[in-house]
Amino acid sequence: MVPKPVKYYTYIDVGQAPGWVGYSYKTHEIYASTAYTLTVINGTTVLKTISFGTTALKWILEDMTYDQSNHNMYVVGYNNSNGIINSKIFAVSPSNKVIKTIGLPSGAASIMIAYDPFNKDVYVPSSGFDTNPSYIYVIDPSSNSIVSTINIGPNTDPCCGIAFNPMNNAMYITDDNQNVWVINSTTNSIINKIQIPSSEFSPQPAGIAYSPITHEMYVANQGNGVVSVISGLKVVQNITLVECGCSASGLYQVTYDSADKSIWVDNLDYVNITVISSSNTPVQSFVNGIFNGNTPAGMVYNPENKMMYVASPSSDTVTVYTS
Repeated sequence: MVPKPVKYYTYIDVGQAPGWVGYSYKTHEIYASTAYTLTVINGTTVLKTISFGTTALKWILEDMTYDQSNHNMYVVGYNNSNGIINSKIFAVSPSNKVIKTIGLPSGAASIMIAYDPFNKDVYVPSSGFDTNPSYIYVIDPSSNSIVSTINIGPNTDPCCGIAFNPMNNAMYITDDNQNVWVINSTTNSIINKIQIPSSEFSPQPAGIAYSPITHEMYVANQGNGVVSVISGLKVVQNITLVECGCSASGLYQVTYDSADKSIWVDNLDYVNITVISSSNTPVQSFVNGIFNGNTPAGMVYNPENKMMYVASPSSDTVTVYTS
């Protein structure tokens, strides 16, 4: 299937450099995380802004995931108090109220989160920074508690990508080195560590997403400009998007467009977005939004209005496209 040409629709002012966006299948609302707030959007209208923390100690909000069972949105937040990084998970109800906070162990540095519809748990990778171990915390939303801790060792910075694969009921987590970790969500144990092929430059895997059409995982590699395609536990294809001959191509986040059955990949450095068809062919590339240097970050598709929402931190906006 060849996707229809993407068209810029509008932008939404949300303030404070939004980095991530999420979608609620219950309310059909979009959530955008900014420096210290969560902005709730209906269509293209801002409904509410939720603040986190106090003036003295604010929480910087990052990624989020929707719980299909209880319909809550789980948002990762962190702060740096006296040189110690602390992370929390905030549960936001469909009525847009923070109903629970879940603290991670002191020193846990987390920005990514994903929901597993198979076991109904939430997975949160946490970086150990170089020689310290990194962990993946498994949270049971029914008790709002950590039920499992998976150690993936030192020198594995799981900073930028996590996604669930329903074909094998496994969670895939990228690290900033050269790997994609595969976690069995039944046993919460490591199935495999997939090494992304490296040529002249280290791939530095970042965003990852699953396509229900191809049943493959798509990994954006910041280091070499390539999108690696994983089938099960094996890299089966590498799609070159940037031939820069450099060690930083800017590829960042990946998401799936259910209307056009396509994969979207954004680029921090080139300030653009590339659409990949279900035949794994790049079919369109365009500059993000209408502002100069409008860096794209997190992306999410709204199947209700068939629009893609792209967090654009450099312009303090969320950019909206029709697909």
